[in-house]
Amino acid sequence: MLMRIIIFGAANTGMSAFQLLRSRYEIVAFSDNNAELIGKKLFNVPIIQPETISLIPRDFILIASIYHVDIVKQLWAMGVKDVKLFQPIKEGNDCILLELNGGEPFQNVIYKKFETELYRKGYLGERETNHQRR
Repeated sequence: MLMRIIIFGAANTGMSAFQLLRSRYEIVAFSDNNAELIGKKLFNVPIIQPETISLIPRDFILIASIYHVDIVKQLWAMGVKDVKLFQPIKEGNDCILLELNGGEPFQNVIYKKFETELYRKGYLGERETNHQRR
């Protein structure tokens, strides 16, 4: 059985996330702050208001938007902590899902986690990481 996720972001990054992840996850909804999109469908998946996210059974919410910092703050303020960040890499043929702990200061950890995952997947050599740069 596939994990159920909501993709927050119904624009280009959200569409990329859907294309890359649809075989690995059951995408039960998109959510977006653009009121014009609410009630429509993307890839035959409903686009819902952020305020209704807590009503949808899911394993986590995947943020797929250039506005990820604001969206994380918005969701955490709503008490929604099961959040991951989608980051496409290698011309959109691969991606990283960064798990965000609701208690962590977002800006302090996101880039370190991203760099760690790039290194783990072999996209960065040891000399290319931020900790090693002078």
